Amino acid sequence: MRKLLTTSLWTILITGLGYLWLGFLAVPALGLHIGNQLLQAYSKEPAQLQRLEFNPLSLELRLWHLQIGEQPALALQAAQARLDWNPLLQGRIHLSEVVLQQPHALIELDNKGQLNLLQLFDLPPGEQPASESAPFPLTLELARIEQGSLQYRDLGPKQPVDVRFEPINTRLQGFSLDQPEPASFELQLNAADGTRLQADGRFDLGNLNVDGSLNLEHLALTSWWPYVREHVLLQLNSGTLHLQGSYQLQLADGLQLKVNGLDAKLQQLELTDTARQPLLKAAAIELGQASLDLAAQQVAVERLLIHKLATPLILDQQGQLNWAAISPPAKAGATKTASTASATPFRLADIPWHLKLASFKLQDSALDIELNNQPEQVRLKLHALNLDLDGFDSRSEKPLKARLDTRLGEQGQLGLQATVAQQSLASNAQLQASNLDLRLARAWIKPYAGIELLSAFADASLDARFATLHEPIPELAGNLKVKQLHIRDQTQNRDLLKWQALNIENISFKQQKGHTHLGIGRIHAVQPYARLVINENQTTNISQILKPQPASEPAAAGDNSSFSFALGEIRIENGSANFADYSLQPHFATAIQKLNGRIGSLATDQNKSTPLNISGAVDNYAPVRISGSLTPFDPLQQLDITTEFKNIELTALTPYSGKFAGYRIKKGRLNLALHYQVSKGQLEASNTVLLEKLQLGEKVSSNDAVDLPVRLAVAMLRDTKGDISIHLPVKGDLNSPDFSVMPIVWQTLRNLLTRAVASPFKMLGSIGKAGNKDLGLIPFSAGTARLNPEASALLDSLASALKQRPMLQLNIEGTSSQAVDGPTLAGRVLHRRYQEMLYRQLQEQGKPLPADIYSLEVPEKLQERLLPQLYQDLLQSGKVAAMPSLPRRERHDWQRQQILAYMAAEPLYLRWLAQQRAATIRSYLVEQGGMEVERLYLLDVDEKATADTDTVITRLHLDVL
Repeated sequence: MRKLLTTSLWTILITGLGYLWLGFLAVPALGLHIGNQLLQAYSKEPAQLQRLEFNPLSLELRLWHLQIGEQPALALQAAQARLDWNPLLQGRIHLSEVVLQQPHALIELDNKGQLNLLQLFDLPPGEQPASESAPFPLTLELARIEQGSLQYRDLGPKQPVDVRFEPINTRLQGFSLDQPEPASFELQLNAADGTRLQADGRFDLGNLNVDGSLNLEHLALTSWWPYVREHVLLQLNSGTLHLQGSYQLQLADGLQLKVNGLDAKLQQLELTDTARQPLLKAAAIELGQASLDLAAQQVAVERLLIHKLATPLILDQQGQLNWAAISPPAKAGATKTASTASATPFRLADIPWHLKLASFKLQDSALDIELNNQPEQVRLKLHALNLDLDGFDSRSEKPLKARLDTRLGEQGQLGLQATVAQQSLASNAQLQASNLDLRLARAWIKPYAGIELLSAFADASLDARFATLHEPIPELAGNLKVKQLHIRDQTQNRDLLKWQALNIENISFKQQKGHTHLGIGRIHAVQPYARLVINENQTTNISQILKPQPASEPAAAGDNSSFSFALGEIRIENGSANFADYSLQPHFATAIQKLNGRIGSLATDQNKSTPLNISGAVDNYAPVRISGSLTPFDPLQQLDITTEFKNIELTALTPYSGKFAGYRIKKGRLNLALHYQVSKGQLEASNTVLLEKLQLGEKVSSNDAVDLPVRLAVAMLRDTKGDISIHLPVKGDLNSPDFSVMPIVWQTLRNLLTRAVASPFKMLGSIGKAGNKDLGLIPFSAGTARLNPEASALLDSLASALKQRPMLQLNIEGTSSQAVDGPTLAGRVLHRRYQEMLYRQLQEQGKPLPADIYSLEVPEKLQERLLPQLYQDLLQSGKVAAMPSLPRRERHDWQRQQILAYMAAEPLYLRWLAQQRAATIRSYLVEQGGMEVERLYLLDVDEKATADTDTVITRLHLDVL
């Protein structure tokens, strides 16, 4: 018995020692040897495991320094695994802990998409299992990766992707191949480009589902952009992504993915095209509380914010948008699928996905629009751009709310508020705009008219309504104001149309099927100005600026659309106009100022008459008045108009008197009263003409002049006051094609003049001059219309004398002399041209303009720059000689002398100076001397006066009232 016990103890001891020897020594050595042999047998790259240890008591395995590949492709600093005894005795493998320390992997895809790890080993083909077997009984209680690293490299894109992740730390707990309990995991990794990733969650291998949370920080998009470059030709200069949220993924019954609480932020995004031209910049793009349900096809976003977005939209000369260039060229053999238009109207609810966006904000952004496909480049800059959208839901009927405000150019402001029905897209919008620069319209005006829009700004307050997107029947209401309009005729380089403000109030525009209606409550024009010129060939300046257009397409057959128009009233405030007739010799020109008045309602369906009341003044002192009423669109139905002209200077009508009467007008005023009444096409009119103190001038040769002794006829028609009063009644049927008003008026006037030749007349004499001094000679310094002290003293004495002689009237004959006035006048005219050129520059630059163009100060250095431009303008019109070859220092003086010589000899400037002198004397006597303007007459000027000194004398004449 004792011997048996001893034998048993030795057996146990030897067995235990053998087990320990095998576990501690034999198994590690054998395992290391076999492991390296297997690595060499199946690895295509150098591979080695340096050390292996096994603890047979704790069933713990350790290994060190595993490396596969020279780079290496796979490596491990150390690893350990511990197996539990009890589950092992029950036929299960239970690893209580597995730790991998500093593992490393190189994942590389070549240019053919082959993975390097698949090329590392040459493994024999595995045997296919005969049938599905039960899951392997393996449980992993805890697994960790500590300080791991991963090198990811993809050589497939044109620009390779190369990103290193280090350190990588992971934790896996409760993992089992055959148990239903889900496992939990944690992951932390950093990348060399600054990316940080934290993830945790749980996954169920049996049911193939995983859920968890993700936190991604500072993801550098430039590291992964080569994948995007394969599909779009965009260059990413910068951009980082931050992202966090939770997710649920199921694979058992098809792919199901849910994302909740997703917050994402993209910072410092900058995109350019392949030529490094900027396409898009954004300081931040933030996505807040987003969710995704793949199975339900639903995306919901609580908020989306884009901050400081800047993007240019550029159309080249072919109309190609700069963004269109980001699409790569089509591959050879690729065919485009023809799109077929659906007859069913588009609705958001028809989209398979349910999209929701509670709040969208675009803040402090900029949009630069550049159009190069127009006759001249158009640039529109929108900055300080803010856009808010609230309540977007692709399945909802609730209206979407939108708000937009931005600045346009340097001064423009634009605000928009709208509600949009999300299915029909019917919308209501309110637009507020101020100081919109309308010079942007130049490019679209240029093909139609030879004009230059120097300045124009618009204010608007409009409400708009659109029924649907498919049938956009708009309704528009509100007010529009166009201010500081200034249009110049490029042919004659003169102002064509101006106004300080044009207010269009209570606009109402409605479009229905087959009918369009436009209503305007009031049009109010403030300080409007227009210029009309009849050229030598009988054409007008308006016809000259209009450019020929191709013939328009004929109207489609069966187009029964109608249009109606209604206007409440038109108001004119302080308007003016210039009229010139260059078909006459001498040329005729006059100006109308102080235009004020009102025109009543106008409507296409209006049968009642509209009141009309307009007043003004010719040459500032001759009042004009038009009043009455008419049926706007059918004047033959009812018309009652009275027109009155008073104190019109007949000297301004010299071109017409020369053409039709054969005499210039030396002196005279015209009072004209016209009263025209029409009722159902029947005209009854009275024309009353009063010519005050008419004196004919020199005879003018004219083929159109009446063959009558005009001087005798005029003398015979003058009454004891020296006036001629003519009454010309006219009656007739305007519906008759043989009836014309003007031939009847002229024939009646001719008959009257013919009778006047045989009538007696009475001559009036003048009574001489007053005072002890010769007050009829007013001296002016050379080249100026300003009164010097001597002239002012003479006029003061003259005014005092005329107040004592109330029956006298004063005739003012302005004079000028080329020899005396020419040189000095040329300097003044040149300075005014400098002021006009500077004024145009300020207009083009959109800078503030002075109220008076001739109050501008032009520095000498600027004059030196403007002089060559003025010389070239005059040279092109043949008014100055071509400059010979001169040293650079002498060119300026030579050009200046040429310009001054032309201006000194120009008759138009001398005539203008003479008119200014006469007007100055009249203004002084009226405003300083207190005289009645009715007693002062302006005679035709003498621009060819002679003078022996540097003073030019303007002559005054006295007549009896």
